[in-house]
Amino acid sequence: TISDNKRQTLVDWFDSINEGIFNVIHMVMKLAPIGVFALLASTIGKFGFDVLVSLLKYGVLVIIALMIHAAVIISFAVKMIGKLSPVKFWSAIRPAMLVAFSTSSSNATLPVTMESVEKELKVPRVISSFVLPLGATINMDGTAIYQCISIFFIAQVYGIEISVAKMVIIVLSVVLASIGAAGAPMAGVLIMVMIMQSSGVPTEGIAMIMGVERLMDMTRTTVNIIGDASAAVVMTQLEKNA
Repeated sequence: TISDNKRQTLVDWFDSINEGIFNVIHMVMKLAPIGVFALLASTIGKFGFDVLVSLLKYGVLVIIALMIHAAVIISFAVKMIGKLSPVKFWSAIRPAMLVAFSTSSSNATLPVTMESVEKELKVPRVISSFVLPLGATINMDGTAIYQCISIFFIAQVYGIEISVAKMVIIVLSVVLASIGAAGAPMAGVLIMVMIMQSSGVPTEGIAMIMGVERLMDMTRTTVNIIGDASAAVVMTQLEKNA
């Protein structure tokens, strides 16, 4: 057995490492706005101020696509497969949506999502405790939509033509990569960089979308947890029919 003194020394060592990591993160976060400004300045210097108009259109397009997916496709699944009123569904998960939008983290929202579906939508604990944590890891539908639009937007700005076959490959890559995306802020950007490298799209184009990345992250995370909650509702109904 380890003596109390040695155990405490080990704990203090890990605490020191943890504190050091957080200090580095805080330094990076303080410098992040300056870095984003520098990246945007470089991009504007290369493409002109017209790129800002394109960026605005890009942001609006992403939000519209996410809203259509949530309001139409997810609502349809909840109504037709989950046999639940979409109005009741949206009302029940509103607290989880607010937390997801403010934190940009599926994992941080998980307790609120579980409470909402269990208390308001009467999803059994055995289903919610399995479907929701799993969904927070692999069900990144909002992230996948965002990544596809972002990659195509950056390719268009750089004048890179993408064939239909390559589009299909990018979409499939995004879907598969989103399965392993961490439920943490900006995790989707890191995965998108890897897909861009393999697809021949300049990764420096990421600088163009970093100016609106925070809003995009908040919106797509909200759609992600909506998809998780709908999956729990659908699984509950399928379990009843089994």
